[in-house]
Amino acid sequence: MNTLVKRLPLFAFVLAAFAAVAFTEPTVMPDESVVIFAEDPLNPGQYIDVTVPVSEERYNCEDSSLECQVTFTNNDPINGTKTVLQMGEFEELP
Repeated sequence: MNTLVKRLPLFAFVLAAFAAVAFTEPTVMPDESVVIFAEDPLNPGQYIDVTVPVSEERYNCEDSSLECQVTFTNNDPINGTKTVLQMGEFEELP
């Protein structure tokens, strides 16, 4: 019984680690055929393709009223229906 009491902190740690992994939702990314756009800060209302920097995680979304990441139905920013994924000003990192 004394051995069990000594191992109780280890059991608690294992249980906490399991809970952290089991109940964490994975980041949902659009499938690979979806093009991700960002609002052009120089031309508001215009959108630029930022799929590569987003897929390579080389970007920041600075606080702003712009739309950092959006998708459009049929990857068509002119006629497609917009879905906002994240707000902010898109900044590509080197």
